[in-house]
Amino acid sequence: GRDPAVLVTITPRVAKALDDAELAEKFDLTPREIEIARCLAAGLQNKEIGARLGISTFTARNHVEKVLGK
Repeated sequence: GRDPAVLVTITPRVAKALDDAELAEKFDLTPREIEIARCLAAGLQNKEIGARLGISTFTARNHVEKVLGK
């Protein structure tokens, strides 16, 4: 006799990026925290976030900590 065959289908799922309103509602993020979250998603470090947003590295770090905490 033959062993039963097993068919496995793998369908990749692509997560849809949340818009600003969804981020604010779901995670209680402020508009600045949403900017920070988007920078983090782009792989930026604190120094790069500060330069991009015109804030100090220290301030960027504080925002990052708040975003990650939420």
